[in-house]
Amino acid sequence: QTPYDESGWDVLQEVADGGLSALIFGFRSEAGSEGLVVRPRGLQPAATYDVFSLGVGPIGTVRGDLLMQDGIELQAASPSRAHMLVLRGR
Repeated sequence: QTPYDESGWDVLQEVADGGLSALIFGFRSEAGSEGLVVRPRGLQPAATYDVFSLGVGPIGTVRGDLLMQDGIELQAASPSRAHMLVLRGR
């Protein structure tokens, strides 16, 4: 891993319940890019996840394999430069 990320974002993911629950924290520095695609890891590929942002509200429902492949876009233009996503699988 490189100690410096040129995108200007720091992201942390925590996974629980065998991959059926996840929290993603994203923080943009002052000089960071406007957006970043976050690709979760360790999810259940066949499970369906409800994705919720604490700043924006419900984002949608997506299968785990698609979330890990396509990711979720974080935008700095939303209410805060900090983002918290909650993923709940079923």
